[in-house]
Amino acid sequence: MTPMAKMILSSYNMIHQTRYILFIYILIGFTSGSGGTFNEHFGTIPRTGVKKQEPIFHLPVMNVTYVAGTTAILPCSVEHLGGYSIVWANPKAITVTLQDRRITDDSRISVERPTTTSWNLHIREVEPSDGGIYSCHINTSPVKVKRIDLIVQVPPKIIDHLSSVDANVREGETVSLVCNVTGIPQPTVTWYRQKRHEGGVKEPCWYGTKSAVTAPSTHTRVQYLRSSSTYSQLTEVGPPGEVLIIHNVTRYCDDIYTCEASNGVPPNSYRKIAVKVLFLPDVRLPIKRMGQIRGKETILDCMITAVPLGGMSWERNGITLKKSWKYRIEPYDESGNSYTLSIRIIDLNKDDFGEYTCVASNILGEDQETMILYDATAEKEQISSPRGGYVKHNHDKKKNSTIRKNGKSNYPPRTDIRSDIPTPPDDTRSPHRLGGTLFPPNIGSGECRLEWNGRLSLSLVSLFIALLCFYME
Repeated sequence: MTPMAKMILSSYNMIHQTRYILFIYILIGFTSGSGGTFNEHFGTIPRTGVKKQEPIFHLPVMNVTYVAGTTAILPCSVEHLGGYSIVWANPKAITVTLQDRRITDDSRISVERPTTTSWNLHIREVEPSDGGIYSCHINTSPVKVKRIDLIVQVPPKIIDHLSSVDANVREGETVSLVCNVTGIPQPTVTWYRQKRHEGGVKEPCWYGTKSAVTAPSTHTRVQYLRSSSTYSQLTEVGPPGEVLIIHNVTRYCDDIYTCEASNGVPPNSYRKIAVKVLFLPDVRLPIKRMGQIRGKETILDCMITAVPLGGMSWERNGITLKKSWKYRIEPYDESGNSYTLSIRIIDLNKDDFGEYTCVASNILGEDQETMILYDATAEKEQISSPRGGYVKHNHDKKKNSTIRKNGKSNYPPRTDIRSDIPTPPDDTRSPHRLGGTLFPPNIGSGECRLEWNGRLSLSLVSLFIALLCFYME
């Protein structure tokens, strides 16, 4: 080999060695320590030789959204990379990868290359703190950069220790229910109540927030929520917000309220809050005056609503009646806050007639009502007519029996309970027009008259009487 050829070969080897040493130096600079800023490590690398085609990003600038706990993939695709290098930097401008190597202590980060042009950054079990703008760099001159905005969403969550628990409130007071929620984006809180009062709420409950008060909407949205393998029907109440205020609470506001937090990231979060309204007892007697005959038995019912239920009893002449062979006293839990206190009085005698008082009390006060049980023995007897007719009072036992709402059997059917005694006929009324009954004529009177109450009956009885009158003529 000639000296000239040796000189050319030596120069060529020196150039390649210099480029190799420079690349090693850059690589060492990237991998030393726990990372550094992109400008500290990267810079630009001067190129020598023939100018090649510049690398270009294949994908446009974009935003990516992932739910916390999943794997976030930030795409970066480069065509015509050639001898250039790819670097990923986090939102703090700290280099995290060089080519396909991780140069950060965060083991969740890696570069995945499903294709030859792909340099995708993967972040496993992504956290809200990972959100921000990441940049994919190519060490051209000037440096080419593609930025990707990572948005990390978090499902809504209700913070238990900052939210309301079940509340006891007296009628007329104001109660505030709180559901403190977190999530990304900020969740919306919607309030519901169960439809426990059949036939609609007798008195409206007024709902509001700290700045507004709203009446119950005529347009309500019904939501069905699965809980314990059953569906609960809920009606939306009040304005949206973390705080629901119930103003001037009534007994009809007593219910289970549910707050639902939602932000478009499943699953939604729910919390149930029971509101128990305390109120004075309310005593009602369905019958204020009742008649019964001696020797029979009767049942008196008393309807009571109260929260909480304290004591309830029947009184006679100011003395509380006790359960005995004479008095059989039984309470019934009808539904919700309603109760029935029944007293069965055995073998009525003259001393059992008079006033009976139903009394109910609780920690808030007392209520009572009085009814009269009177002797109907005389009215029960047969009422004779001047012409020998009679009237028999027929009391339908079915009207006197009661079926409880809760399906439990009542006492044995009431016997001869009379809340309204028919007025006996006076002498001015025709003895043949009592109670719609057809009476036979006075055969000895020499007259043949047919009288009935209202309508002509073509029965066999009337035909027989007509024939009898014919032969008597």
